[in-house]
Amino acid sequence: MSTTAKEIGDLAFFQCDKLTALTVSNAPLEKYGTDCFGGCTALQQIHVPQTVTSLAYGFLGVGNGIESIVVEEGNENYVVENGVLYNAEKTEVIACPLALNQEVVTVLDTVTTVASYAFRGNYKYVKTVNLSNAQKICTNAFYYTNVKHVVLDNVHTIEDFAFNQCHTIDHLIIASGCKISQYAFATCFADLVLNDTKPLFKPKWQKNLPQTVNVYFHGEWQQLQNGTPLPLNTRN
Repeated sequence: MSTTAKEIGDLAFFQCDKLTALTVSNAPLEKYGTDCFGGCTALQQIHVPQTVTSLAYGFLGVGNGIESIVVEEGNENYVVENGVLYNAEKTEVIACPLALNQEVVTVLDTVTTVASYAFRGNYKYVKTVNLSNAQKICTNAFYYTNVKHVVLDNVHTIEDFAFNQCHTIDHLIIASGCKISQYAFATCFADLVLNDTKPLFKPKWQKNLPQTVNVYFHGEWQQLQNGTPLPLNTRN
């Protein structure tokens, strides 16, 4: 790579399925654009040099083999903990590698926000995500993942399409009073809306796979099966 390059632009290495490594340590890189490494199935590791100050949301892209992100010592803007990339203050989840070999991911207690596309395309290993003290889930944060269990017990806001195409979700814990955008769970099990009284299915605009979903809401467990709330006596 050029030793004068300051930016890896949007879609820079898109569908470069023969790319196995990218040497960036000698370049004064400042920015990674959107979807830089989508389709790079042979690429297993991404390096973030100390000079990088900006990572676009979704910079990893989808359909790649990235197992780890390495932040160079001296970078004052980003940090990796237990395989997950955070901002330097550790208040925002920036990205989880698509091929991170962990079934359970627990974000740091300091996190308040899960950024857009943070877990996008992570369909290989991660099945359970504990969001600890996170309060906001941004648009498309979990787009097209195979996550099954999500703990959102402190989340205050879930934006549109946050869990878009998460067909495998069967277990949610949602905080009382959480503000859920209309299409937060689009093309999952249905358009699930939780208001201040009870969970509701609103599958008017789509046809969905029939699924059973366990929801903990306002202090009690409920099971929603084909759109019908049923009480649960035990915690599954």
